Amino acid sequence: MGDESLIILQKEIAVLEQLLTAKKQELKEAQAADSESGNTSLDASFEMNNQSPPEMKISLFRFLFKGREDIYARRFENSKTGISGYQPVCQNEWVKGVCEKHKVKCGNCEQRSFEAVTDEAIRNHLTGFTPAKRRVWKFDRPSSAKSSKREKSQRIFGS
Repeated sequence: MGDESLIILQKEIAVLEQLLTAKKQELKEAQAADSESGNTSLDASFEMNNQSPPEMKISLFRFLFKGREDIYARRFENSKTGISGYQPVCQNEWVKGVCEKHKVKCGNCEQRSFEAVTDEAIRNHLTGFTPAKRRVWKFDRPSSAKSSKREKSQRIFGS
């Protein structure tokens, strides 16, 4: 390598070191803001187990699965057509006088109002609980299976 190549590499290293210093400062500021706002970051020494508080389990889930906070999806399955997939959770789904799902596709609906990701939504997901607001379909589990999910929820979250 010639002297010119070494000088170019040294300049590049200097620029990268400055960038690294700036990023470290950003990280410190973000961590300080999180601690001031009460956000709990996960400590590497923390051990998760069945006796861990529900808030820590939800915090771990949020830490591991980052994404949009303003919307989340729910799985659907149509037993007649065999079609299954995921669609955004809408607060107006099947609300009488508002939802026209039988006439208008959700993607074209002007009444859409998506639900944001909340700790309650994550708790329901982790326990397998489906809120009663959702329309009951023929292929839903019998009530005995749902009661076992409630029992699972009580074991996991103690509620």
